[in-house]
Amino acid sequence: MKNKSSMKIHFRNGCLALVLGSALAFPAASADPEAIVDYRQGVMSSLGGNTAASAAILMDGVDFRENLEKHARILAEFTRDIPALFPEGTDVGDHDAREAVWTDRETFENRAADTQEAAEAFYAVVRDGGSEQEIVAAFRDMGQSCRACHDDFRR
Repeated sequence: MKNKSSMKIHFRNGCLALVLGSALAFPAASADPEAIVDYRQGVMSSLGGNTAASAAILMDGVDFRENLEKHARILAEFTRDIPALFPEGTDVGDHDAREAVWTDRETFENRAADTQEAAEAFYAVVRDGGSEQEIVAAFRDMGQSCRACHDDFRR
């Protein structure tokens, strides 16, 4: 007979598998447009926070240089999701997205791809130990790409 500790572990693992399996089996539960807007706003706020933290390190000389690679990695990872964060039907509630996100989707997706490429380049130069000038240039390129998208697609 199994001991209580082993049974608890199996029970916990079974519950975890059930929860994860349910999430995969019922993806429509996450399709609530307002929930998607909330998630989108959280991700975009995270991008803004990591950009601001990177700027504080690079431009203002804040002494958290050891965190720069983490900030750059997060920017590279989360910018991949930008187009998916704006699915059809999520022009609801309180948000800053302009209608052009959905009506000029091709331009929006191109700008998002440019931003993602710039974020990847920023991460690569930080990760690979580029010079200060290379890192700052890549950061500025990423910022310009973000701004270009915001100019046309954010209120």
